Amino acid sequence: MKIVIYGLGNKYKRNEALFQSDDIVAVCDKDIANKALTSYRFITLEKLNEIQYDLIVVTSSKYYLEICSELVLNYHVDWKIVIDLEYYKYVLNGEKLVKNWEKSVFFINSNRKTAKQLIELPKGCEINSTMNRNPLRRDVFNCNGVWLNVSKLRRSYCNFVVAHKPYKVLNSEDYKTVWVGDISTKFKNGIVDSSGDNISKYNALINECTALYWIWKNDTSDIVGLSHYRRFFSSVVNPDIPVMKWEACQLLKYTDVIVAESVYHTGYSNLEQLRMTAGQECVEETIDILKKAISLQNECDLMVLETFLSAKSMYPCNMFIMRRKHLEEYCSWLFPILFYMIEHVEIKKEWSPYSKRILGFWAERLFNVWLLKTNYTVKELSIIQTDFNGSYGKDS
Repeated sequence: MKIVIYGLGNKYKRNEALFQSDDIVAVCDKDIANKALTSYRFITLEKLNEIQYDLIVVTSSKYYLEICSELVLNYHVDWKIVIDLEYYKYVLNGEKLVKNWEKSVFFINSNRKTAKQLIELPKGCEINSTMNRNPLRRDVFNCNGVWLNVSKLRRSYCNFVVAHKPYKVLNSEDYKTVWVGDISTKFKNGIVDSSGDNISKYNALINECTALYWIWKNDTSDIVGLSHYRRFFSSVVNPDIPVMKWEACQLLKYTDVIVAESVYHTGYSNLEQLRMTAGQECVEETIDILKKAISLQNECDLMVLETFLSAKSMYPCNMFIMRRKHLEEYCSWLFPILFYMIEHVEIKKEWSPYSKRILGFWAERLFNVWLLKTNYTVKELSIIQTDFNGSYGKDS
Protein backbone atom coordinates (compact mmCIF):
# COMPACT_ATOMS: atom_id res chain seq x y z
CA MET A 1 0.00 0.00 0.00
CA LYS A 2 1.48 3.32 -1.11
CA ILE A 3 0.61 6.37 0.94
CA VAL A 4 1.21 10.11 0.91
CA ILE A 5 1.29 11.76 4.32
CA TYR A 6 -0.18 15.25 4.50
CA GLY A 7 0.89 17.27 7.52
CA LEU A 8 4.13 17.14 9.48
CA GLY A 9 2.93 18.81 12.67
CA ASN A 10 2.81 17.55 16.23
CA LYS A 11 0.19 14.92 15.53
CA TYR A 12 2.42 13.36 12.87
CA LYS A 13 5.34 13.31 15.28
CA ARG A 14 3.25 11.57 17.95
CA ASN A 15 2.05 8.92 15.49
CA GLU A 16 5.12 8.52 13.33
CA ALA A 17 5.57 4.93 14.49
CA LEU A 18 2.28 3.98 12.80
CA PHE A 19 3.74 4.40 9.35
CA GLN A 20 5.84 1.79 7.59
CA SER A 21 8.71 3.43 5.75
CA ASP A 22 8.22 1.14 2.74
CA ASP A 23 4.64 2.40 2.36
CA ILE A 24 5.47 6.09 2.26
CA VAL A 25 6.06 7.41 -1.24
CA ALA A 26 5.99 11.10 -0.31
CA VAL A 27 5.03 13.64 2.34
CA CYS A 28 3.65 17.12 1.92
CA ASP A 29 2.82 20.11 4.07
CA LYS A 30 1.63 23.64 3.38
CA ASP A 31 4.65 24.94 5.23
CA ILE A 32 7.60 24.15 2.99
CA ALA A 33 9.94 24.85 5.92
CA ASN A 34 8.74 21.56 7.42
CA LYS A 35 10.64 19.77 4.65
CA ALA A 36 13.58 19.72 7.03
CA LEU A 37 11.60 17.61 9.50
CA THR A 38 11.51 14.48 7.37
CA SER A 39 13.84 12.24 5.45
CA TYR A 40 11.08 11.15 3.07
CA ARG A 41 10.51 12.67 -0.34
CA PHE A 42 8.83 16.04 0.14
CA ILE A 43 6.46 17.29 -2.58
CA THR A 44 4.13 20.20 -3.10
CA LEU A 45 0.44 19.57 -3.83
CA GLU A 46 0.97 20.51 -7.47
CA LYS A 47 3.21 17.43 -7.82
CA LEU A 48 0.63 14.91 -6.60
CA ASN A 49 -0.40 14.00 -10.14
CA GLU A 50 3.18 13.00 -10.90
CA ILE A 51 3.39 10.13 -8.40
CA GLN A 52 1.55 6.84 -7.84
CA TYR A 53 -0.17 6.31 -4.50
CA ASP A 54 -3.14 4.51 -2.97
CA LEU A 55 -4.06 6.81 -0.07
CA ILE A 56 -3.48 10.30 1.23
CA VAL A 57 -3.40 10.27 5.03
CA VAL A 58 -4.19 13.64 6.60
CA THR A 59 -2.64 13.79 10.05
CA SER A 60 -4.58 16.80 11.33
CA SER A 61 -8.09 16.10 12.60
CA LYS A 62 -8.75 19.76 13.27
CA TYR A 63 -8.13 20.82 9.69
CA TYR A 64 -9.06 17.58 7.97
CA LEU A 65 -12.18 19.01 6.37
CA GLU A 66 -10.39 22.06 5.05
CA ILE A 67 -7.52 19.97 3.65
CA CYS A 68 -9.78 17.33 2.15
CA SER A 69 -11.86 20.01 0.40
CA GLU A 70 -8.73 21.63 -0.99
CA LEU A 71 -7.38 18.34 -2.36
CA VAL A 72 -10.66 17.49 -4.06
CA LEU A 73 -11.55 20.96 -5.33
CA ASN A 74 -8.16 22.33 -6.33
CA TYR A 75 -6.09 19.27 -7.17
CA HIS A 76 -8.76 16.84 -8.45
CA VAL A 77 -7.84 14.14 -5.96
CA ASP A 78 -10.36 11.30 -5.70
CA TRP A 79 -12.24 11.90 -2.45
CA LYS A 80 -12.30 8.15 -1.77
CA ILE A 81 -8.58 7.98 -1.10
CA VAL A 82 -8.29 10.92 1.31
CA ILE A 83 -8.54 9.60 4.87
CA ASP A 84 -7.72 10.84 8.32
CA LEU A 85 -5.29 9.36 10.82
CA GLU A 86 -7.96 7.54 12.81
CA TYR A 87 -9.29 5.83 9.71
CA TYR A 88 -5.75 4.87 8.71
CA LYS A 89 -5.49 2.94 11.98
CA TYR A 90 -8.47 0.82 10.90
CA VAL A 91 -6.81 0.20 7.55
CA LEU A 92 -3.66 -0.99 9.32
CA ASN A 93 -5.82 -3.45 11.24
CA GLY A 94 -6.85 -5.04 7.98
CA GLU A 95 -10.31 -3.52 7.61
CA LYS A 96 -11.54 -2.97 4.07
CA LEU A 97 -11.37 0.64 2.91
CA VAL A 98 -15.09 1.35 2.56
CA LYS A 99 -16.46 4.82 3.12
CA ASN A 100 -20.12 4.51 3.84
CA TRP A 101 -20.98 7.41 6.10
CA GLU A 102 -23.92 9.43 4.85
CA LYS A 103 -21.80 12.42 4.08
CA SER A 104 -19.81 13.68 1.13
CA VAL A 105 -17.42 16.21 -0.25
CA PHE A 106 -18.30 18.03 -3.40
CA PHE A 107 -16.63 18.74 -6.72
CA ILE A 108 -17.05 22.11 -8.37
CA ASN A 109 -17.23 22.15 -12.15
CA SER A 110 -14.48 24.31 -13.61
CA ASN A 111 -16.95 25.94 -16.01
CA ARG A 112 -18.46 28.81 -14.07
CA LYS A 113 -21.99 29.92 -14.84
CA THR A 114 -23.49 33.39 -15.14
CA ALA A 115 -27.04 34.68 -15.25
CA LYS A 116 -26.62 35.32 -18.97
CA GLN A 117 -26.15 31.61 -19.46
CA LEU A 118 -29.35 31.09 -17.48
CA ILE A 119 -31.22 33.13 -20.08
CA GLU A 120 -29.50 31.57 -23.09
CA LEU A 121 -29.33 27.96 -21.88
CA PRO A 122 -31.85 27.42 -19.10
CA LYS A 123 -30.95 24.61 -16.72
CA GLY A 124 -31.95 23.56 -13.23
CA CYS A 125 -35.58 22.66 -12.62
CA GLU A 126 -38.47 22.65 -15.04
CA ILE A 127 -41.63 24.35 -13.84
CA ASN A 128 -45.06 24.01 -15.40
CA SER A 129 -48.24 25.84 -14.56
CA THR A 130 -48.87 23.59 -11.56
CA MET A 131 -45.32 24.23 -10.26
CA ASN A 132 -44.19 20.59 -10.33
CA ARG A 133 -40.42 20.29 -10.37
CA ASN A 134 -38.37 17.87 -12.40
CA PRO A 135 -34.70 18.07 -11.39
CA LEU A 136 -32.24 18.22 -14.28
CA ARG A 137 -28.47 17.81 -14.21
CA ARG A 138 -26.61 19.91 -11.67
CA ASP A 139 -22.92 20.81 -11.67
CA VAL A 140 -22.50 20.12 -7.94
CA PHE A 141 -22.15 16.39 -7.43
CA ASN A 142 -22.96 14.54 -4.23
CA CYS A 143 -20.92 11.49 -3.20
CA ASN A 144 -21.19 9.24 -0.17
CA GLY A 145 -18.58 8.58 2.36
CA VAL A 146 -16.00 10.96 3.76
CA TRP A 147 -15.96 11.58 7.48
CA LEU A 148 -15.84 15.33 8.02
CA ASN A 149 -14.55 17.39 10.89
CA VAL A 150 -14.81 21.06 11.80
CA SER A 151 -12.78 23.52 9.75
CA LYS A 152 -11.32 26.82 10.83
CA LEU A 153 -12.61 29.74 8.76
CA ARG A 154 -11.34 33.26 9.26
CA ARG A 155 -14.14 35.17 7.55
CA SER A 156 -17.19 36.21 9.54
CA TYR A 157 -20.35 34.65 8.18
CA CYS A 158 -24.06 34.79 8.83
CA ASN A 159 -27.02 33.31 6.99
CA PHE A 160 -30.05 35.34 7.99
CA VAL A 161 -33.42 33.59 8.13
CA VAL A 162 -36.37 35.89 7.46
CA ALA A 163 -39.46 34.92 9.45
CA HIS A 164 -42.88 36.49 9.85
CA LYS A 165 -44.32 33.68 11.96
CA PRO A 166 -42.99 31.30 14.65
CA TYR A 167 -40.90 28.39 13.43
CA LYS A 168 -38.42 25.89 14.81
CA VAL A 169 -35.22 27.92 14.84
CA LEU A 170 -32.12 26.14 13.57
CA ASN A 171 -29.67 25.07 16.28
CA SER A 172 -26.68 26.50 14.46
CA GLU A 173 -24.37 29.46 14.95
CA ASP A 174 -24.36 29.88 11.17
CA TYR A 175 -27.97 31.08 11.13
CA LYS A 176 -29.71 34.04 12.75
CA THR A 177 -33.40 34.86 12.51
CA VAL A 178 -34.63 38.30 11.47
CA TRP A 179 -38.23 38.73 12.63
CA VAL A 180 -40.25 40.93 10.29
CA GLY A 181 -43.72 42.45 10.14
CA ASP A 182 -46.15 42.47 13.04
CA ILE A 183 -44.50 39.51 14.76
CA SER A 184 -41.27 41.47 15.22
CA THR A 185 -42.84 43.43 18.07
CA LYS A 186 -43.32 40.21 20.06
CA PHE A 187 -39.63 39.28 20.20
CA LYS A 188 -37.53 41.12 22.74
CA ASN A 189 -34.51 38.88 22.14
CA GLY A 190 -32.90 38.34 18.76
CA ILE A 191 -33.00 40.48 15.64
CA VAL A 192 -36.10 42.40 14.58
CA ASP A 193 -36.32 44.41 11.38
CA SER A 194 -37.73 47.37 13.36
CA SER A 195 -34.44 47.93 15.22
CA GLY A 196 -31.48 50.06 14.20
CA ASP A 197 -31.54 51.68 10.76
CA ASN A 198 -34.68 50.13 9.33
CA ILE A 199 -37.64 50.32 6.93
CA SER A 200 -39.83 47.88 8.84
CA LYS A 201 -42.97 49.90 8.08
CA TYR A 202 -42.78 48.77 4.46
CA ASN A 203 -42.75 45.03 5.21
CA ALA A 204 -46.30 44.48 3.94
CA LEU A 205 -45.22 45.97 0.60
CA ILE A 206 -41.73 44.58 -0.01
CA ASN A 207 -41.74 41.40 2.07
CA GLU A 208 -38.29 40.05 3.00
CA CYS A 209 -36.60 43.18 1.62
CA THR A 210 -37.11 44.94 4.95
CA ALA A 211 -34.87 42.25 6.46
CA LEU A 212 -32.43 42.66 3.59
CA TYR A 213 -32.27 46.41 4.28
CA TRP A 214 -31.66 45.74 7.98
CA ILE A 215 -28.80 43.37 7.13
CA TRP A 216 -27.30 45.89 4.74
CA LYS A 217 -27.40 48.75 7.23
CA ASN A 218 -26.78 47.00 10.55
CA ASP A 219 -24.69 43.85 10.01
CA THR A 220 -20.98 43.70 9.18
CA SER A 221 -20.41 40.02 8.33
CA ASP A 222 -17.91 39.34 5.55
CA ILE A 223 -20.22 36.79 3.95
CA VAL A 224 -23.99 37.17 4.11
CA GLY A 225 -26.83 34.81 3.26
CA LEU A 226 -30.58 35.32 3.02
CA SER A 227 -32.94 32.40 3.62
CA HIS A 228 -36.59 31.99 4.60
CA TYR A 229 -38.15 30.48 7.71
CA ARG A 230 -39.25 27.49 5.61
CA ARG A 231 -36.77 27.53 2.73
CA PHE A 232 -33.03 26.95 3.02
CA PHE A 233 -30.19 26.19 0.67
CA SER A 234 -29.45 22.48 0.67
CA SER A 235 -26.11 21.28 1.98
CA VAL A 236 -23.90 19.68 -0.65
CA VAL A 237 -22.49 17.37 2.01
CA ASN A 238 -25.83 16.14 3.26
CA PRO A 239 -28.67 17.23 0.93
CA ASP A 240 -31.25 16.74 3.69
CA ILE A 241 -29.97 19.58 5.89
CA PRO A 242 -29.34 23.32 5.33
CA VAL A 243 -26.02 24.44 3.87
CA MET A 244 -23.17 24.91 6.32
CA LYS A 245 -20.74 27.79 6.71
CA TRP A 246 -17.67 25.97 5.44
CA GLU A 247 -19.50 24.86 2.27
CA ALA A 248 -20.65 28.37 1.44
CA CYS A 249 -17.20 29.84 2.08
CA GLN A 250 -15.59 27.16 -0.06
CA LEU A 251 -18.03 27.74 -2.92
CA LEU A 252 -17.45 31.49 -2.82
CA LYS A 253 -13.78 30.92 -3.51
CA TYR A 254 -14.81 29.91 -7.02
CA THR A 255 -17.96 31.93 -7.70
CA ASP A 256 -19.43 35.33 -6.90
CA VAL A 257 -22.96 34.55 -5.72
CA ILE A 258 -24.73 31.40 -4.49
CA VAL A 259 -28.33 31.31 -5.73
CA ALA A 260 -31.35 29.05 -5.59
CA GLU A 261 -31.54 26.41 -8.29
CA SER A 262 -32.94 27.98 -11.45
CA VAL A 263 -36.49 27.34 -12.53
CA TYR A 264 -37.81 27.15 -16.06
CA HIS A 265 -41.39 28.25 -16.77
CA THR A 266 -42.70 25.84 -19.38
CA GLY A 267 -44.52 27.76 -22.08
CA TYR A 268 -44.37 31.14 -20.34
CA SER A 269 -41.98 34.05 -20.16
CA ASN A 270 -40.96 35.43 -16.78
CA LEU A 271 -43.37 38.33 -17.28
CA GLU A 272 -46.24 36.04 -18.26
CA GLN A 273 -45.58 33.82 -15.25
CA LEU A 274 -45.76 36.85 -12.93
CA ARG A 275 -49.06 37.90 -14.47
CA MET A 276 -50.44 34.42 -13.91
CA THR A 277 -49.40 34.19 -10.27
CA ALA A 278 -49.61 37.76 -8.93
CA GLY A 279 -52.44 38.96 -11.15
CA GLN A 280 -52.73 40.75 -14.49
CA GLU A 281 -53.92 44.07 -13.10
CA CYS A 282 -51.27 44.58 -10.45
CA VAL A 283 -48.51 43.80 -12.93
CA GLU A 284 -49.84 46.23 -15.56
CA GLU A 285 -50.38 48.94 -12.93
CA THR A 286 -46.78 48.74 -11.73
CA ILE A 287 -44.55 47.77 -14.65
CA ASP A 288 -44.23 51.26 -16.12
CA ILE A 289 -43.37 52.68 -12.70
CA LEU A 290 -40.72 49.98 -12.34
CA LYS A 291 -39.23 50.94 -15.71
CA LYS A 292 -39.20 54.61 -14.74
CA ALA A 293 -37.45 53.80 -11.45
CA ILE A 294 -34.79 51.78 -13.25
CA SER A 295 -34.26 54.42 -15.94
CA LEU A 296 -33.61 57.08 -13.29
CA GLN A 297 -30.57 55.06 -12.20
CA ASN A 298 -29.33 53.79 -15.55
CA GLU A 299 -31.33 53.66 -18.77
CA CYS A 300 -29.14 50.82 -20.04
CA ASP A 301 -30.59 48.62 -17.31
CA LEU A 302 -33.97 48.77 -19.06
CA MET A 303 -32.58 46.52 -21.79
CA VAL A 304 -31.45 44.06 -19.13
CA LEU A 305 -34.93 44.12 -17.59
CA GLU A 306 -36.56 43.41 -20.98
CA THR A 307 -34.14 40.55 -21.58
CA PHE A 308 -35.08 38.97 -18.27
CA LEU A 309 -38.83 39.48 -18.63
CA SER A 310 -38.87 37.86 -22.07
CA ALA A 311 -36.81 34.86 -20.88
CA LYS A 312 -38.30 31.76 -19.25
CA SER A 313 -35.79 31.07 -16.50
CA MET A 314 -35.05 32.72 -13.18
CA TYR A 315 -33.43 32.22 -9.79
CA PRO A 316 -36.39 32.14 -7.37
CA CYS A 317 -37.13 33.14 -3.79
CA ASN A 318 -34.78 36.13 -3.49
CA MET A 319 -32.29 33.86 -1.71
CA PHE A 320 -28.54 34.21 -1.92
CA ILE A 321 -25.16 33.93 -0.21
CA MET A 322 -22.55 36.51 -1.23
CA ARG A 323 -19.61 38.56 -0.05
CA ARG A 324 -20.18 41.85 1.71
CA LYS A 325 -18.91 43.93 -1.22
CA HIS A 326 -21.46 42.33 -3.55
CA LEU A 327 -24.23 42.84 -0.99
CA GLU A 328 -23.34 46.52 -0.78
CA GLU A 329 -23.45 46.82 -4.54
CA TYR A 330 -26.75 44.94 -4.86
CA CYS A 331 -28.56 46.90 -2.15
CA SER A 332 -27.25 50.25 -3.40
CA TRP A 333 -28.81 49.44 -6.75
CA LEU A 334 -32.02 47.79 -5.52
CA PHE A 335 -33.39 50.05 -2.81
CA PRO A 336 -33.59 53.32 -4.77
CA ILE A 337 -35.79 51.41 -7.23
CA LEU A 338 -37.98 50.01 -4.47
CA PHE A 339 -38.30 53.38 -2.70
CA TYR A 340 -39.40 55.03 -5.93
CA MET A 341 -42.01 52.33 -6.44
CA ILE A 342 -43.26 52.59 -2.85
CA GLU A 343 -43.76 56.31 -3.38
CA HIS A 344 -45.51 56.09 -6.76
CA VAL A 345 -47.41 52.77 -6.80
CA GLU A 346 -50.99 52.75 -5.57
CA ILE A 347 -51.89 49.44 -3.93
CA LYS A 348 -55.63 49.16 -4.58
CA LYS A 349 -58.01 47.94 -1.91
CA GLU A 350 -59.78 45.54 -4.29
CA TRP A 351 -56.59 43.63 -5.07
CA SER A 352 -56.18 40.24 -3.43
CA PRO A 353 -53.74 39.94 -0.49
CA TYR A 354 -51.35 38.16 -2.86
CA SER A 355 -51.55 40.90 -5.51
CA LYS A 356 -50.85 43.53 -2.86
CA ARG A 357 -47.39 41.99 -2.49
CA ILE A 358 -46.50 42.90 -6.08
CA LEU A 359 -43.55 45.12 -5.08
CA GLY A 360 -42.02 42.18 -3.24
CA PHE A 361 -42.49 40.00 -6.32
CA TRP A 362 -40.79 42.63 -8.46
CA ALA A 363 -37.91 42.71 -5.96
CA GLU A 364 -37.47 38.94 -6.39
CA ARG A 365 -37.14 39.47 -10.13
CA LEU A 366 -34.89 42.49 -9.75
CA PHE A 367 -32.33 40.22 -8.09
CA ASN A 368 -32.15 38.35 -11.41
CA VAL A 369 -31.87 41.63 -13.33
CA TRP A 370 -28.95 42.67 -11.13
CA LEU A 371 -27.20 39.35 -11.76
CA LEU A 372 -27.69 39.81 -15.50
CA LYS A 373 -26.51 43.41 -15.31
CA THR A 374 -23.32 42.56 -13.44
CA ASN A 375 -22.71 39.19 -15.14
CA TYR A 376 -21.38 37.80 -11.86
CA THR A 377 -20.70 34.10 -11.75
CA VAL A 378 -23.24 32.06 -9.81
CA LYS A 379 -23.45 28.65 -8.20
CA GLU A 380 -26.88 27.05 -7.90
CA LEU A 381 -27.93 25.08 -4.83
CA SER A 382 -31.16 23.17 -4.36
CA ILE A 383 -33.76 24.41 -1.90
CA ILE A 384 -35.06 22.30 0.93
CA GLN A 385 -38.29 23.18 2.66
CA THR A 386 -39.17 22.75 6.32
CA ASP A 387 -42.52 21.86 7.74
CA PHE A 388 -43.75 23.50 10.92
CA ASN A 389 -42.20 20.74 13.04
CA GLY A 390 -38.75 21.65 11.78
CA SER A 391 -38.08 18.59 9.61
CA TYR A 392 -36.63 19.02 6.16
CA GLY A 393 -37.53 17.90 2.67
CA LYS A 394 -36.96 18.84 -0.93
CA ASP A 395 -38.86 21.92 -2.02
CA SER A 396 -41.88 21.10 -4.15
